[in-house]
Amino acid sequence: MERTLEAPAGAVWQVWNDADLIKQWWGPRGYSAPVIHNDLRVGGSYLWSMKSAEGRMFWNTGVYNEVEPNKKIVATMSFANQEGRAIPGAQAPVLGRWPDKIIVITEFSELNGHTRVAVTEVGIPLFVEVLSKIAWTQQFDKIQTLVESPAPSTGWAKDVALGSKYNGSATHKDRLKRGDHPDNVVDNLGHTVAVRDQSRRRDRRRALRTQNCAL
Repeated sequence: MERTLEAPAGAVWQVWNDADLIKQWWGPRGYSAPVIHNDLRVGGSYLWSMKSAEGRMFWNTGVYNEVEPNKKIVATMSFANQEGRAIPGAQAPVLGRWPDKIIVITEFSELNGHTRVAVTEVGIPLFVEVLSKIAWTQQFDKIQTLVESPAPSTGWAKDVALGSKYNGSATHKDRLKRGDHPDNVVDNLGHTVAVRDQSRRRDRRRALRTQNCAL
């Protein structure tokens, strides 16, 4: 399964791995993802949920074996219970003869501001491959909307709430064209908070001086 997105690899990586953003794309059309825990590092684990329109919950867990920022992720994936404990493939809540775990390889390659994402699932039952392609097509549609539309309620939109230089009408792609790489988001957030706090302290000092002059 693959899709070429009109956004740099850094923006796609952010949407792919931020827990709050994963909630907005994980699952095919009609499904939501109310619980997402994601520890993206080699040896880190994850627990992702998927909820159908009828309220049925599905859980997946796994371990990250390889993490190369903006380029590649290799992880195991198993069915799980809501506590995050993997369950045997023979007890999978879906049709098919599933192994206890599969391997998911996700590769990101950028060219001229566009990013190709390729997902390979090693070990899924043969007849499930067609259904998986349909599900991934619908998930890629959601991801494409996130990286190419106005900022969602997380990620760079956090900067808007803190009063940073970003504005709510800018897309991920536009922001990155201005040189605002997602790797700098944490630094930008910290700097923005510090500047805002300094401004508040200056305002308080001015107010005190005004009061003293009035007295």
